[in-house]
Amino acid sequence: MQTAAFKYLDYPQVCELVGLSKTPIRSRIKAGTFPAPVALSSRCVRFRSDLVAQWMEDQAKADDSSKVVRTAKASNARLARFPRGVSAA
Repeated sequence: MQTAAFKYLDYPQVCELVGLSKTPIRSRIKAGTFPAPVALSSRCVRFRSDLVAQWMEDQAKADDSSKVVRTAKASNARLARFPRGVSAA
């Protein structure tokens, strides 16, 4: 018998894990940008830990790539203000 490769997490656990409160998580679920919870009963919903972890990895990758773009833009903006050979001081 195989064991599950994930655990079920409740809202407080997910909030603590991703650093968001319930309202932003619900908004992102509605927008389709956060993994939807699984309804275990009419009053019990849980999130799959593997899907939440994958979402966190995707966010980190997206954040890393946007930093590269922002850094390049900032560098270009500095070059535009201070042409080569002219210092800010």
